[in-house]
This record gives sequence, C-alpha cells and structure tokens, in this order.
Amino acid sequence: MATERIFWGASAKKVRRFAAVVSQELAGAPFYPNVEEAMAFIRALDELSEDDIRALKHLYNYQSRLVGEIDSANYNSFFQNNSMREMLDDAVNLGMSMGEFYAYCSRLSGYGLALRLDRTHGTVGNPDNIPFRLTLLGKRLIDILVSVAGETSTVKLADLKP
Repeated sequence: MATERIFWGASAKKVRRFAAVVSQELAGAPFYPNVEEAMAFIRALDELSEDDIRALKHLYNYQSRLVGEIDSANYNSFFQNNSMREMLDDAVNLGMSMGEFYAYCSRLSGYGLALRLDRTHGTVGNPDNIPFRLTLLGKRLIDILVSVAGETSTVKLADLKP
C-alpha cells in the first residue's frame, strides 16, 4: 500500500512517514509495528490530515509519559494535577478552534490513536471540555515519526515559525 501511494502522488512528507513505518517493521524493532500494525499506520497516515497529526502530537506532548508498553495506563493519571485541563487549555495554541481540535481527536479515535474519556471527571474544568487520551498505538506512531522520520513533536504555532 505504501508503495502504491508513493507512486500515485503522496507528498514528500507522507513518503517519509510511510518509509519510517515500513523501516521499523522491517527492522523488527521491539515494540514497533508488526506487518498488520504497519499497514494500519500507513493507512491512517494516508487518510489523516496535517491537523489530525498536529492534534495527535499535542496529545503526545502532554501524555506520552503516561502510556507505557507493558502496563495499561491508569485512567486517573490523565487527570492528575489538572493535566487534562492544561492539555485542553493549551490546545488553543494550535491555531484551531476547540471544536476542530475535538473533531481531529475524534477522527484519531477511529484509528485507535486516541480515546475519548468520560467528561464527568471532576478535574476536566469547563463542562464543555471533552477529554481525550493518547493510546499506545498513537504513542508508537509519533515515536516513529520523531525518531525515524526526523519530525518534531512541536506543534504550537509560536514554536513552528522560523
């Protein structure tokens, strides 16, 4: 699938992303994608927009330390010390509306890269806030993009300007 997309006009950035995923699968790196997971990552990368990836990187920046390879993440750890509220409050610095951010996170959920959490948790803050968390698959994908494809996890507009 990656080869087909490369030949049918994928952008240079997508080609680098596809190649990073395939190289990790071929290298057989521990905790990196098997063939099925690599294919799912490539399909997701092909279909997701740059704003979807920016939303995923935003979740990654706030939550990657909470998502481990072996242990399942504790639900409450995503809310401790107002971390969910801070992550959501900081999303306005991505240059998108909160409605757009929630839509991107919802789309990421469809690929298993993020999960929507219960919004009744007491530390979410504004009742209109919708909490999302990074999944292990989402963390693995961003790890590949950063370590192999040479991308940065920086997503704030102020940090992206030359």
